[in-house]
Amino acid sequence: MSVAALLLLACSKPPVIDLVDPASGAAGTPIQILGSEFTPDTTATLGGQPVSDLAVRGVVALSGTVPEGLEAGPHDLVVTAAAGTATLAGAFAVQVQSQADAGVPCAGDFTAFSQLSMAREVMVIDKHFKKQDGEEEGKRDTVRLSFRDIARIEYQEAKVIEEGEQRTCSAIWVVTKSGDRHLFDDDTSENLQPRANEIAVGLQKPIEVTRAE
Repeated sequence: MSVAALLLLACSKPPVIDLVDPASGAAGTPIQILGSEFTPDTTATLGGQPVSDLAVRGVVALSGTVPEGLEAGPHDLVVTAAAGTATLAGAFAVQVQSQADAGVPCAGDFTAFSQLSMAREVMVIDKHFKKQDGEEEGKRDTVRLSFRDIARIEYQEAKVIEEGEQRTCSAIWVVTKSGDRHLFDDDTSENLQPRANEIAVGLQKPIEVTRAE
């Protein structure tokens, strides 16, 4: 190592991590790491995994994305530069999106009682949510759709995990002209496509079918 390199290393200071922005989110979330003393060769890991697409934006900022495969919860960020290493405990909390939040049927925290009133030309979807901590009873959400506001019926088959086993979820969705999707019915033990076809014919609406590979 040359004298110049030794002098440069001696003058360098270990990196400092101030914060991660945002401090929570799902895998794949773009993040900024703010601090100081970052150098072009700086590396970073989150939860022991390299931060994806890491880029040094200057001596005070890094950018990247949260790596895949991290479990839900807080994870430590470790930044390493030529002059040393810095750790910020619990720097980023991974929030794993549930299947229900992601729009995958047969995994929701509610039971839907759906019915059609052909005489009144109204569809009613009555959702009863599971009771959460601190609640005396579960939330209830009722959706009423006029037949004229319905654009189409969607039948979907998706792979879900139920009781530790992978199963095929059969689901019927109602899509409105404004683009809203409402889950009409779902089941992992019965194929609901005949029912979806029946609803589409009864409402005189088109049906769209998608199946899991």
